[in-house]
Amino acid sequence: TYGTTVKVLKELNGLSTDRIKINQKLKLPAK
Repeated sequence: TYGTTVKVLKELNGLSTDRIKINQKLKLPAK
């Protein structure tokens, strides 16, 4: 899970919903 949460991923990637498109490139927080 990369030690993150949906909320963090949404904030990093500017997502307005929890729906993530297939093959969408997501930024992940640096470990």
